[in-house]
Amino acid sequence: MAIIKLTQHLIDHSLHTYAGPSRVELVSDERNGLYVEVRESSNGNGTYYLRYKDANGKSCHQKIGRTVDMSLAMARTKVKALKAEIALGADPRAEEKSRKAVITLDELFTDHYLPYVKQHKRSWDRDEELYRLRIKAVFGDKRLNQVTRLQIQTFHSGLMTEGLAAATANHHIKLIRHMLNLAVEWEMLDKNPASRIHMFAEDNKVERYMNDIQLGNLLEVLRTDS
Repeated sequence: MAIIKLTQHLIDHSLHTYAGPSRVELVSDERNGLYVEVRESSNGNGTYYLRYKDANGKSCHQKIGRTVDMSLAMARTKVKALKAEIALGADPRAEEKSRKAVITLDELFTDHYLPYVKQHKRSWDRDEELYRLRIKAVFGDKRLNQVTRLQIQTFHSGLMTEGLAAATANHHIKLIRHMLNLAVEWEMLDKNPASRIHMFAEDNKVERYMNDIQLGNLLEVLRTDS
């Protein structure tokens, strides 16, 4: 750990691990908890962190962002805001851990939904197909509390653009809705973002055209049958 005067010039041109250690901390001489972590494999880039103590006096480290993505001034502004929140009782690390404790949609489907519907639904294999082919790629890695109504609506519209029939597109949304309804029932989620998604109108009419023989038969019936 080296206590130095952090400058934008240093951030831009002098981030390396020097001789020996594969990781160093460049600590701001402002004593505000800000430091830059530099790793041997980082290729001249680093990561801003805030070091603070939680309510129990334990030293904690909150990631601010990468030096390639934000300036030193931006990092200082964010540190100042975080320290104000911490002074009022917030704990960024605890809140982050709480968010990460929420399971992903893929975990919900694989570990909870699928075992449940296999016992309660004959057509569970259709659900597995819908999820595997399209839903997983879009929502599988999202945590349940990260899935939004707008994302679901956009996905729904995209299915129609892809050329799926309205009924098939609706089946995908009904599956997502059912999954998230169960997540709410199982107390994994507070509310279902798919609860008010409007379904597409489904036109199940089939047009059939008569051939010459069928048309002749119809005309004969119309002429002779009272």
